[in-house]
Amino acid sequence: MASTSVSAVPTSEKLLLSRYEAAQLLGISWRMLDDLVRRGEIRIRRVGGPLRGRVLFSRNELQRFAEGANPER
Repeated sequence: MASTSVSAVPTSEKLLLSRYEAAQLLGISWRMLDDLVRRGEIRIRRVGGPLRGRVLFSRNELQRFAEGANPER
């Protein structure tokens, strides 16, 4: 059986970021990030299902928020 090695992708090259990575990138706490999501100021991407799926943040969405643009609804 051949072993498959997956190297970690540096955060700077990821298209989708975890909650922790997104909060770090914005310079805020993950609690503040969750609050911004609840208020609709930052959109999330759910991967793996609507209820138990992993919540991820796109770099484009974080950039849009940082620049002060309104989210498209």
